[in-house]
Amino acid sequence: MKHIKRTTVQEIAKKANVSLATVSYVLNGKGSISSKTREKILSIAQQMDYVPNRAARALRGARSNTIGVIINHMQNPFFSEVFIGIEKIADKHGLTYLVSQTHDDPKREQQQLINLAQNGVDGIILLSVTKSFNHILEIEDQYNIPIILIGNYFENVPLCGVVVDNYRGGLLATRHLLSLGDRKIIHIAGPQDQSMCSDRTKGFIDEMTRAGKQKINESIYYVDKMATESGFKIMDKIIKEQHLPISIFAVNDETALGIQRFCRAKKLHVPKDIAVVGFSDIELIRTIDADLTTVKIPSTALGEKVARMLIDEIESENPKQCHLITLPVEFVVRGSTTLI
Repeated sequence: MKHIKRTTVQEIAKKANVSLATVSYVLNGKGSISSKTREKILSIAQQMDYVPNRAARALRGARSNTIGVIINHMQNPFFSEVFIGIEKIADKHGLTYLVSQTHDDPKREQQQLINLAQNGVDGIILLSVTKSFNHILEIEDQYNIPIILIGNYFENVPLCGVVVDNYRGGLLATRHLLSLGDRKIIHIAGPQDQSMCSDRTKGFIDEMTRAGKQKINESIYYVDKMATESGFKIMDKIIKEQHLPISIFAVNDETALGIQRFCRAKKLHVPKDIAVVGFSDIELIRTIDADLTTVKIPSTALGEKVARMLIDEIESENPKQCHLITLPVEFVVRGSTTLI
């Protein structure tokens, strides 16, 4: 990543040919400075993408009271529930938030982080969609704002965050499908550069290995996007390669809904022909009565926890006092795996 150079007050003063005190007065909205000089300094600061230091803003009580939230897709139904928790805590503290989406594009993620930082947010909640983390650490350092991870994390990296126990969720889902009897078990896995997906897949692999009933490499199918369309499309390949009946652990509920839609289109019975387990327990599956067995994530609590962590970091005089928090999951059995 290209180094993000932070403009200093000294550089503005040099370019404007004025003293540091004059620049400080203008940027703080104080002092009896002529309108001509004030406009000149503000114009230079804007041209140089000047962003006030977080500590300096705090000392003069000039926080923006705005936080940034970066997710992968606005239409992701899971995050609509997470936002309920974020909004609850933000409202309680008198904060507003700016939301942007990456469309699972690492370059867009980096640019959105820079955009929010340059717009003066006090901190950022980030669902990262890449294996790389250097850009996150550098933006934290250069703009002196906390970035809190949600959903995904990085091993042995000094970034705070809140995630759920995706590994245990994978174990529970696989264990349940194994209990259904002598059926081939398939895992539809998401992008492995995201920890939430790789942990779910690891849970599947470890539980299948423990059971020792089939070849793991013949049991995993990968999708690029965790979406309904992905679940629907991958089923064509699975049906051609596998003999019914089968059981499927999908990486998330949206993918599982795609599987159910495929079964309806092909006149396949769920769960007699294909048993299905999802992951998340989004409100949508209850709204449309999908009757989906799934791993329940405490989505609203996740939003509340990550918002509290960010606010604590913003207000802390000693940043990086937080750590990675893992919330528990719960397994919910419904009709998509209930064999009669």
